Amino acid sequence: MATEFEARIDTKFVFSAVCVEHGHSHSHHDGMLFLAHDVALPETLRAYRKASQKHGARPAQLIAIDALIHRVVAWQKAHPATVKVADIDEEPGRKKP
Repeated sequence: MATEFEARIDTKFVFSAVCVEHGHSHSHHDGMLFLAHDVALPETLRAYRKASQKHGARPAQLIAIDALIHRVVAWQKAHPATVKVADIDEEPGRKKP
């Protein structure tokens, strides 16, 4: 049987989110969090868009992904000092003293 930590999709962040379209609840157990300051995020989102299109995503979904890419790129341009390569500083579940 998996531990609580092993059952989580996201092992760096703990979060609770609600879908604004449908009201569905999600958390670190079934989702993950990417931050806009991650230098690789625009490239990651472009690959996600390509895969979504390949798998038959509707045009509205592709437009929404394009808009998200645009917002992330704009955010990174507006905050260049905070853009960085993502990292994991500690072992999972441990905090710095």
